[in-house]
Amino acid sequence: MRQPQPSELGDTEDLTVGRRAVSRISRRSVNGAGHQPKLPTDHPNRSPHGAPRRKPPSRTAPAASRTTLARPSPQERTVAGMNDQISYVHAPGKHRYEIRDGETVAGFTQYRLPDDEHVDFVHTEVDEAYNGRGLASGVVGFALADVRAAGKRIIPHCPYVAAWIKRHPGEYDDITDWPRPRG
Repeated sequence: MRQPQPSELGDTEDLTVGRRAVSRISRRSVNGAGHQPKLPTDHPNRSPHGAPRRKPPSRTAPAASRTTLARPSPQERTVAGMNDQISYVHAPGKHRYEIRDGETVAGFTQYRLPDDEHVDFVHTEVDEAYNGRGLASGVVGFALADVRAAGKRIIPHCPYVAAWIKRHPGEYDDITDWPRPRG
């Protein structure tokens, strides 16, 4: 391929960028067709001045912002929220209480049964897509109420469950057996 001659390129000016000297070619193209190079401000998500473009306002009405709780049953409680239907469900076959968004499991609190009297909570987790909605707190509250209704006691090995009980003093102190320190 033939290299264009400086006379074919049009006007140039020397610039210093960092430690290197470079030549910038004017906007006239090699073949004279007047090709305009794309500038950083030609980005589709930027205004001509380089600022981010604002999204146009939504034309749909906002979803209801109310949160309602159905009457809790021993096995399930539903929370109607923004655009999803969240429910708390006891899954005894998996030894956990689940947070469900329709058919999707959005999180859970896992337990084990060390004896006939206790439910030992060992782990709580919520999918990142559902963080910040208070769902972990909801499923733990649901699980502890279910344990109380079953006439059992709680052992909070899970740090989240332990912190939840401490944030709600007096609610479950009567059925909580704190784990013994190791050592």
